Amino acid sequence: MVPAATHLHTDGARNYRLIARDFASHGAVNHDAREWVRGDVTTNQAEAYFSQLKRSLDGTHHHVSREHLPRYLAEFDFRYTTRRDSDTERMERIIRRVAGRRLTYRPARSRSCR
Repeated sequence: MVPAATHLHTDGARNYRLIARDFASHGAVNHDAREWVRGDVTTNQAEAYFSQLKRSLDGTHHHVSREHLPRYLAEFDFRYTTRRDSDTERMERIIRRVAGRRLTYRPARSRSCR
């Protein structure tokens, strides 16, 4: 469910018209007419985000499994969201989030050799 005050900014692709009904408003720029910004409507931030995501995955991980994709995306989203923080601020934020949580080790099933 999309929050009621969420505004959708897209390019002119028709596909967005179907989901636009769920948003408070929908503004589109016409890339075919070489329009990139109209008022506050632009897709630049979304395009920059996904461009950086692709570079991050290619440059850091080289391969991403479907099984762990949500974890890779969560890590990238955290890094992108905190990109203007200092390393110290980012680490403090991480430490605050892990308080009271722990990772447990679950041994793999043993396989007997025959």
